[in-house]
Amino acid sequence: MKERPILFSAPMVRAILENRKTRRKVYTTKGHENDPEHLFKRLINGLDDAVYGQCWEWKRSKNIYGYGTMRVNGKTVLSHRLSYSLFNGNIPEGLLVCHKCDNAGCINPDHLFVGTQTDNMTDCSIKGRINNPSVGSSILP
Repeated sequence: MKERPILFSAPMVRAILENRKTRRKVYTTKGHENDPEHLFKRLINGLDDAVYGQCWEWKRSKNIYGYGTMRVNGKTVLSHRLSYSLFNGNIPEGLLVCHKCDNAGCINPDHLFVGTQTDNMTDCSIKGRINNPSVGSSILP
């Protein structure tokens, strides 16, 4: 199956957010739940700003771990995963979307990368966010 071309860019997000008069001003219609443009508009409605090079902090609901969440087709999805897929394409099955910035609430696609659980824990260990020095080489459940 051919992957769809990427339709969205960071400059597009910044332009939309700069031009809206109030928060959540981007118009969306119901009934197009799987349409990428609809999901894109819903996603940017969860932002106050999108400053170049900085985290795009999700301002709507978050789970207990600080990751942004939203409902799509009756299911809760993580906003950073949706952001990655809208800006970069499909997420390969079995992979995580990890944060370079270590900010769970960030949905900036430039701060996101795909990797395995081991990749994520190695990144965590390198950045000194955990105390277990063997994480990078151990097998995780």
